[in-house]
Amino acid sequence: MVGTSCGSCCSTEVITGNQRLDYEISLRFAKLKIHTFFVGTTDDTISSVFEVRFKNNRKEFYTNPDEVKAKPGDVVLVECERGYDIGMVSLSGQNALTQYHERYGRRGPKQTYKILRQAKENDLDKIKKVRFAEEKAIPASRKIATSLGLDMKISDVEYQADMSKAIFYYIAEGRVDFREMLKLFRNEFEVRIEMKQIGARQEAALVGGLGSCGRELCCSSWRTDFDSVTIGAVKYQDLPQSSQRLLGKCGKLKCCLLYEIDQYAEAWQEIPNELLVLHTEKGVAHKMRLDVLSGIIWYAYANSGMSNLVPLTMKRVKEIIEMNKRGKRPEDLLEQVAAPEVNRAESFTHGGFGGKIEIVKKKKQFSKPITKKNKPN
Repeated sequence: MVGTSCGSCCSTEVITGNQRLDYEISLRFAKLKIHTFFVGTTDDTISSVFEVRFKNNRKEFYTNPDEVKAKPGDVVLVECERGYDIGMVSLSGQNALTQYHERYGRRGPKQTYKILRQAKENDLDKIKKVRFAEEKAIPASRKIATSLGLDMKISDVEYQADMSKAIFYYIAEGRVDFREMLKLFRNEFEVRIEMKQIGARQEAALVGGLGSCGRELCCSSWRTDFDSVTIGAVKYQDLPQSSQRLLGKCGKLKCCLLYEIDQYAEAWQEIPNELLVLHTEKGVAHKMRLDVLSGIIWYAYANSGMSNLVPLTMKRVKEIIEMNKRGKRPEDLLEQVAAPEVNRAESFTHGGFGGKIEIVKKKKQFSKPITKKNKPN
């Protein structure tokens, strides 16, 4: 704990070390551990704008007219429409200013709020009480919604740090008339109520779990933005569109389908989109397989099927296409990509115990042909 005295009755002790870790744990589902690609780019000057992250990945921008010194990872108090709230700085300096202009433009929002100060030790005690109140509010709110027969599900509740406002996150297929429910909520919780609808991806981020890769879900561990994943991402990567393996825990297409989409988009620019049927003197060759990233296309002659696939480089495919356009045919596909050498010891993995069994093919030993000279008596 680092602290100094300001000469008055207040203490300037701020949350550091283990207390910051306790704060991160207390903010359930907040993902407040900062992941940034701008490590080392933040300068030491006082930031004019901060991006602050709250529970359930809610992020807002705050100005800094009082020149409060803070950096990403610091817990701070911020001004709200009524009262104050507590969050963690996720961006500062030029990085925060750039994102601020991206969202609001050069003019900025109609109304802005400011950062007040860094959080103190007693603020951590307050936030723990807030989290305890949220745990009690979730089952109570669900009970009220069920009693009214509303087709919706209350996923989570977020209280403002001063307990003057509560945000109820809910999931619903269509539009829900919850005017009667709001009246009951106000009587039950005695705070200002805000209803915020979330989707299936946000719910999966709240619940958490393990993906098919064996790791924790990206949306519940580190992802902070949920981009739309369309079937176009599947087509770009030449994946089977009907496969259930492409769906995540939320029932939507996996977010990780977007991780390599830029590399695939660049690779597709090198692939010809017409005349992929090649004509040679040996016959007509059809495209059977395609590896977009490596730029290899496997061809097979019409009568050979999938048994004799010929891998061709993109350069060779374009050469044959140009020859066919001029009315010429090469003798063969030629310039085949050298296939990896197959060792005499072919190994395969047994799915039952994960070990490797080696099957060694030995050359047959033939004796010298029997002639009159070496014929036995």
